[in-house]
Amino acid sequence: MSDGARLDPGLQVERTELAWVRTALGCGGLSVLATHLAGRGVGPGWALVVGAVVAIPGLLASGLRVRGLRTQAGRAPVPPRAVALLVTTVALADAVALGVLLR
Repeated sequence: MSDGARLDPGLQVERTELAWVRTALGCGGLSVLATHLAGRGVGPGWALVVGAVVAIPGLLASGLRVRGLRTQAGRAPVPPRAVALLVTTVALADAVALGVLLR
């Protein structure tokens, strides 16, 4: 890349947003699947509720991260609250999977 060529900071923001949203939705989707496969009286409606509860903190984290990147031209540090919310999503997905395995 030449010295004069610069990357569009908007692309970084978009890639970051897509990655964080993909992580949150992936964890939520896996939780829906695990809850549904657990069976034993758990209907698809409850499986979707569990998936939504798992995905929402990660989606909030994505919003916080992207807002910071957009306000500071793609050079904002990651807010600790955003990291905590994304970790919450992953931990909840792990808890759902562990609960299914231990049943």
